Amino acid sequence: KVLNTEPFPKGQIACFCGLLHPYYSKMANGVLQHAMGLQYGVNFFSPGSELISYYLDKVAKSNYIGVLATVGVGMIPSSYPLPVVYMDSILPSEENSRCCVTCSNYRSAADMAETVISCGHKNILIFSSISPNEFSRRERLNGFVDTLKKHKIPDISRRIISIMPGNYLNFSRIFQRAYKQFPETILYNNPIAMDKILG
Repeated sequence: KVLNTEPFPKGQIACFCGLLHPYYSKMANGVLQHAMGLQYGVNFFSPGSELISYYLDKVAKSNYIGVLATVGVGMIPSSYPLPVVYMDSILPSEENSRCCVTCSNYRSAADMAETVISCGHKNILIFSSISPNEFSRRERLNGFVDTLKKHKIPDISRRIISIMPGNYLNFSRIFQRAYKQFPETILYNNPIAMDKILG
């Protein structure tokens, strides 16, 4: 019997992912732990935009078995010889030949609302600096709203407090006015808003 003594017997994966932001560094840590548990190795690359093509070419000519990438890498051509999976991304069309994996913003928001409601809270406000072009926030808002509808919570449209991105100067006044109408619980999806609430 011959034993495979390779440190990662199932192969090496190249991961193109920015590592400076805590969100992406946590994602990278999850990728690494899961891959190593399955006996794959992962090498991380975080080149500047002008070097991405150069690094992708080097990876294609090496012994990697596939590529993981975040959307910042751009669309890797369909002619690229290795399998490519985009992380935390939804590709723009079903015709695109690339696979993608992302969390369900809708489901996470719905679960959050369910948890708050299960604790007996009914007066819920939703603070959001939602942008019509930002898919993830729109999906979270839909998850909140649909869950409130499911539990027959009234006046949902009045419970959504929109704040333009970057315009937090009047937040305290907006919050105080909304809080007088619905004084029990705040359900929010904006970390900057939370900082303002806590003062």
